[in-house]
Amino acid sequence: MRHFEESIELTSAKTVSLYVLDCNAPAIKFYTKQGFTFGNRQQLDNYQEQTIIDVQMIKNVIKSSQ
Repeated sequence: MRHFEESIELTSAKTVSLYVLDCNAPAIKFYTKQGFTFGNRQQLDNYQEQTIIDVQMIKNVIKSSQ
């Protein structure tokens, strides 16, 4: 995760967004500990006749002083 964050710091991005399954509690817990919060978007998909819900998580990018 740190390598990912260092790579993002080199861009002009102000936020990072990802989607995680709403039922994937371990992933949600991990990303929350990394500073992500829930966004206001979700995606619904059908997989094997079941509805899958992906929720957005976002994190503000903090630039390191150089």
